[in-house]
Amino acid sequence: MKIAVIFAAGQGKRLNPLTKKTHKSLIKINGVPLIEHLINNLLAVKTLKQIFVITGYKHEKFLYLQEKYQNLQIIFNENYFKYQSAYALTLLPTTVFDFDLFLVSGDFVMKTNCFNDKINDNVMAAMKKETEIEDWSYRLNIQGNIIDIIESDDLDHLLASEWAHITQPWAKKIAVHLNNSNELEILKTTMIGKYLINRSIKDRILLKPYLIDYHNFWDLDDKSDLQRIKKVFKK
Repeated sequence: MKIAVIFAAGQGKRLNPLTKKTHKSLIKINGVPLIEHLINNLLAVKTLKQIFVITGYKHEKFLYLQEKYQNLQIIFNENYFKYQSAYALTLLPTTVFDFDLFLVSGDFVMKTNCFNDKINDNVMAAMKKETEIEDWSYRLNIQGNIIDIIESDDLDHLLASEWAHITQPWAKKIAVHLNNSNELEILKTTMIGKYLINRSIKDRILLKPYLIDYHNFWDLDDKSDLQRIKKVFKK
């Protein structure tokens, strides 16, 4: 069985002034809030047991989701403006770590569904680059395992995408680390993707890239992304 955790706490400042009034995960695409596109795709996974949505900025705007979707729970991160996204792991019920986990950014947009029941390894979504624009990218070792995330314009580096899948055995190891005071300081200052990569090395976990299509998936960071998304969804 699997559990999905959606990270939707950030302020989305690069989309101002639009995000002064709405959270970027609630921007409507074809009349449906972005996060609902994401939720509905996750619900296509037959082994999915529950969805947790970590909120912060404009938390109250997300509460309707609990009434609309069964087995969906909102968790408010009151420190969203102070700590990095990995800290949100400490807010989850300990029972969450008894399952395989999808960890997904709330601004992840997909034209086709990339989530399925066959994903049963420790992976992070990745895309092959088509332009030399500098963006967050994975650094791999010679065995093809992810060992870092860096800003790079190198076409040979895979683009880092917006979700990861971790297996129950590793999830249980991570849960143990969350109780460590030194680990808490790391969690406060580290983005979730970087944290998982660093943790995989310490835990001797093989973390592989999971390739998805560059033309069907992207993250909503700024106004140019929003224009592209709306254009693609009109097709």
